[in-house]
Amino acid sequence: MHILYLHQYFCPPGGSGGTRSFEIARRLVRNGHSVTMVTSSAFFPPNYKFSKNGKDSIEGIDLLIARVKYNNSMSFNRRIYAFLEFILKATFLTLKIKKTDLVYATSTPLTIIIPAFIVSRVRKKPLVFEIRDLWPELPIAIGAIKNPLLKILTRYLEKWSYLSSDKIIALSPGMKRTIVNQGIKKDKISVIPNGCDLDLFRTKKNIKKQFIQKEILISSNPIVLYAGTFGTINNISYIIDLAYESLKLGYRINFILCGDGTEKNRILERAKKLNVLEKNLWIIDSVPKSYIPQIFNIATVSMSVFQNITEMENNSANKFFDTLASGKPIVINYRGWQAQIIEQSGVGIILPYENKIKAVNNLNNFLKDKRRINYASVQADVLSKGKFNRERQIKKLISILEDIHKKKI
Repeated sequence: MHILYLHQYFCPPGGSGGTRSFEIARRLVRNGHSVTMVTSSAFFPPNYKFSKNGKDSIEGIDLLIARVKYNNSMSFNRRIYAFLEFILKATFLTLKIKKTDLVYATSTPLTIIIPAFIVSRVRKKPLVFEIRDLWPELPIAIGAIKNPLLKILTRYLEKWSYLSSDKIIALSPGMKRTIVNQGIKKDKISVIPNGCDLDLFRTKKNIKKQFIQKEILISSNPIVLYAGTFGTINNISYIIDLAYESLKLGYRINFILCGDGTEKNRILERAKKLNVLEKNLWIIDSVPKSYIPQIFNIATVSMSVFQNITEMENNSANKFFDTLASGKPIVINYRGWQAQIIEQSGVGIILPYENKIKAVNNLNNFLKDKRRINYASVQADVLSKGKFNRERQIKKLISILEDIHKKKI
């Protein structure tokens, strides 16, 4: 097949962001399919050299790149403008492709469905829609979307996107249930969560000294790592509070926060105010995905944290699966299907959200218990090589895409 793949936030290996689309696309190519990726320039590294003729490619993936600025520090209104700009440019780029067998679009943003729908109807080809986040459910839940009319319009766009797709890929069982509750048939939806890229994460390279400060490297204290977005929904203040309570109680724990986002400056100020910055907590800039495994190598455990809202329980956090891929225990502060994985497998612990003193006590006890840490690491290895191995997931996805293609011929 020739697959036209639309993802506004496509991130190549040298960029700082999730590389699910890259990993899927390169495996599709490896399995004999051709892929044209329509994306924006937003998550390409600053030193990336775009070709002058507009014909870029990475590992056999053809790229059509719309020059649209976007980053996690933008205001909500500025992001909306970026979405609209991309719709126009992506529609133009997709219609330049004369032959395609299947259109594969991945959200967020939900607006990606518009150019995908247009090209699928013009070319009369099946449309597969991948749902990474339940949008607009999450922005409404955190108050990012408040306007009543905008709520109605975005919910209509969501329902329309499900109805307009020939197949839906959801990243968690909870996402599938939510979509089914909107009247969409179960057999139209398949669940393929984020996966573990063992080739990337089982690296033995030494840590780059420019990323991690000397004080952390020479310390024998256990290291708690957060590597991800500093956004409103992520609630990084939770980790700052843990560091503060840990320092007060005399616990020997180091915390590393790695990433960027709208909340980063506020997080820095809060860490300074609570006097934990560069005492038992360090904040470093985001790094290319190719370097992330090296940071995981020095961590004792990795954390995934979010605001305490029910809508987040269906999330499929990249950092959760990156942790499994690195063979490290996972620590979270939320409920949902990922909490169930932890409870069933023993791959980590779930900290209470409200009671920070209890949370840091539980964390400290876990870090001191070598038997539990070793067991959690073994379970991470089992899950990453088995149930959540990306190679296994890609085989399932390819089977779904090929089946849809055959039915439409």
